[in-house]
Amino acid sequence: MILGKAEILKEIAAGWLKIDPFDETAIGMASIELRLKPEFGFFRESGKMVDPACVLADSDVVWRRTASQEGPIVAPWPQPNCRVVGKTVERITLSDGLCGWVTPKARTAIFGFSLSITTGFIQPGTQNEELFFLITNTGQLPLHLRPGIRICQLVLSRVGSE
Repeated sequence: MILGKAEILKEIAAGWLKIDPFDETAIGMASIELRLKPEFGFFRESGKMVDPACVLADSDVVWRRTASQEGPIVAPWPQPNCRVVGKTVERITLSDGLCGWVTPKARTAIFGFSLSITTGFIQPGTQNEELFFLITNTGQLPLHLRPGIRICQLVLSRVGSE
């Protein structure tokens, strides 16, 4: 069963669900909207082979940029299929009795703003987890990535015990 707003608020009050920082206005009828953090990872065109088993942080393949330090991020596009790594402002903690799914917000797709959630399923017992996603421009216009926009939503469910 997907949790509605009243159940989400009860789980938060009981301490079974933690969202840090918490904004009650982000809770909808059956989901919690999450915001875009002002830190981005861009892929370098290095020509090197990439090993997905290796950590990519600040490597030859990925470089990071923070919007608050260098101004707004205008994605280095408009070439189709260029990608940027983003993450949520909020950190999520779930009890062993809750699990969740992260889905993109529909309004971003209109402009060719495709969001691939890398951590689409949130396991029960998750502790203080930032959520990462891949932002791809599939349209023809350059896109402005504005930190703080509500970019995705967390849908919660109780874990059955059978």
